[in-house]
Amino acid sequence: MKESDKKERSKPFVRFWIDRILNLCRENDIDVLLLGIPAPLNWSYERHNEVNEYALGKGVSYLDLNLMEKELKINWKTDTMDGGDHLNINGAKKVTAYLGAYLKQNYALTDFRENQMYQYWNRDWKKYMEITGRMSKKTGDF
Repeated sequence: MKESDKKERSKPFVRFWIDRILNLCRENDIDVLLLGIPAPLNWSYERHNEVNEYALGKGVSYLDLNLMEKELKINWKTDTMDGGDHLNINGAKKVTAYLGAYLKQNYALTDFRENQMYQYWNRDWKKYMEITGRMSKKTGDF
């Protein structure tokens, strides 16, 4: 992304719905984090500026991972499915690791891994690991 002061204005229906979602979250005491996932083929600094201005105006946090290329260590040849539009499992793992550390550092989150009411999370995690383990052997992503 080339740095710019310009802004790409979002469509009115996008603002309408994001405002409604934000209001619903506030009514239910839910913190909001606007997040930009790395996608240089369909994201721009102009879009970043628009979302950043919106977040500042609404008093919500905004994390644009498109600006964190060094921190994420994304390799656009090996960490995407199509050269920069969609992350593959390698890229997703890098983003997930960074985002997890960011959330842990910036939010007071409760760890439910040992809570019986949330054991389906552990089952889903185990299934995810089985799937990604098979994929890694097949595609050589890891």
